[in-house]
Amino acid sequence: DDACKSYSKWTADVNNLATLGSQFYRYSFSWPRILPNGLPGDSGEGINWEGVAFYNDTINELLEAGIEPMVTLFHWDMPQALQELGGSTSPLLPSWFVQYADLCFKLFGDRVKYWMTFNEPQTVADCYESGLCAPGILNPGIGSYQVVHQQLLAHAAAWHLYNTTYRASQGGKVGIPIAAQWFEPQNSDQKNIDAANKGLQFNVGWLLSPLLKTGNYPDVMIYTVGNVSRDQGFTKSRLPQFTPEEQKQLLGAVDFVGLNYYTARLAKHTIQVTTNPPSFYTDMSIIEHSDRDWPRAASLWLRVVPWGIRRMLTWASGEFDAVPGMEWMITENGYSSAPEEPLPCQDSWDLHRVQYLTSHLDQVLRAIKEDGVHVTRYTYWALMDNFEWTDGYSKNFGLYCTAFADPGRWRAPRYSAAVFARIIQDHGLALPDVQRFLARQ
Repeated sequence: DDACKSYSKWTADVNNLATLGSQFYRYSFSWPRILPNGLPGDSGEGINWEGVAFYNDTINELLEAGIEPMVTLFHWDMPQALQELGGSTSPLLPSWFVQYADLCFKLFGDRVKYWMTFNEPQTVADCYESGLCAPGILNPGIGSYQVVHQQLLAHAAAWHLYNTTYRASQGGKVGIPIAAQWFEPQNSDQKNIDAANKGLQFNVGWLLSPLLKTGNYPDVMIYTVGNVSRDQGFTKSRLPQFTPEEQKQLLGAVDFVGLNYYTARLAKHTIQVTTNPPSFYTDMSIIEHSDRDWPRAASLWLRVVPWGIRRMLTWASGEFDAVPGMEWMITENGYSSAPEEPLPCQDSWDLHRVQYLTSHLDQVLRAIKEDGVHVTRYTYWALMDNFEWTDGYSKNFGLYCTAFADPGRWRAPRYSAAVFARIIQDHGLALPDVQRFLARQ
């Protein structure tokens, strides 16, 4: 239950950030920590002021250390009272979320200038495809689409609230971080090129087309899910529809986009599946796989594909351009390793993580310098090892290791932390050892 114990060790974490030279820290507020029952109440009776005090303390400590707080409002912990009313699939979600966001803007917006609404709506949706992660509900091909639909509407409601009520006085920005896996055609066959584009639209376009292109889902999703739904005997598409007014509210309702990039997949054409039961993946109907030559991380899904991050940045910024000068960020990018034995891990020369970090930063730089993408921030996942969802403590992403076997949960820097600190200090990759790592890619 303690995970990495950041609730009690946050001052040490801020010190570690300062040691790295971090200019900002992306972290998440817990909705139920601030509002245990989900809503503030008419007179604020639903507010947990102890939770508010904790976030005030962390914000102030970060600012005193010269580190800008960058806050995600929802990172998958829905208040239980709201989950029992439908959670992210409920049409009431926009109303619930905007009350929570309003409170946060009011309490913390004088100091927090970068807000993110929902972390990776597609990943929350995927939990409804498998039923294996929170909230543990299996509703493939229906619940998954409802999750993204309602989270998009809730995001837009929060953005418009900030834009009309808080922007002039607080001067901040509101964005959204999305899962951004690259899809590469298996070869130059046009059918495989189309399959890769279909994968990109079903995953990235699902979020960004409503916000930065048309105000609606990608055409390929509307057409495909509609036709497959009909063939399955549904009277209407399983993909929800936005009203004309909702489309107007969505289009342009974002100040920056965060891309959470870890890896890429090869895409191959296959026939469209129309059989029951419904599923997001059978709707998408492409064959995904990895090149056997791509290096593996500890996580089975994570292959090291640095060029994918550049292609994602270049494609996304060109495909979704309804807002001129859109600010793009890498809000997650990281490499998993197995737990070191024995600890302490300050003796860990995690060269594979260093290779991953430097090779991906090199590709981000190329996207900026050679492709003209307006990338403003890069965030490594993660500062320290933490509880990695269904992987628990078996996969480590941290620049700092966490001693999960020790009640104190002490942290220690890996070699990658020293390399990352040097990159921040030099504001670049001009390091002899880094250049050697890049030469191996």
